[in-house]
Amino acid sequence: MKLWIAAVFVLLSACVPPSPTPGVYTMTPGPSTETPAPIATPWFLTPTPEVGTAWPTTVPFRYGLVTATRLNLRAGPDIQAPVIGLLAYGEIVFIVGESADGIWYELERGGWVSAAWIDIQ
Repeated sequence: MKLWIAAVFVLLSACVPPSPTPGVYTMTPGPSTETPAPIATPWFLTPTPEVGTAWPTTVPFRYGLVTATRLNLRAGPDIQAPVIGLLAYGEIVFIVGESADGIWYELERGGWVSAAWIDIQ
């Protein structure tokens, strides 16, 4: 029984914060007087073009799904550009640009894909 009471005392004394030392004072900082840095507008709040207008060459955000079984990710917007990766069917891609002729999409991850194999969402 004495052991049980001693264990409870030890547990309870561990929960009590230590008493402050006389003559020692701690200062807590007050509210900050610094001006907070401006917050950038998130990509999902960027306005989209009106219905019926063409997308600009540089697009803030668009995404699509790959509709080809395997789609070549190329270094440039050209069929002769080197292949730098492969995309799989159903993969989601974020489009950040488009070739002037609209045949190629530039992806956020870097590289270009044929627009014919991307279903814009």
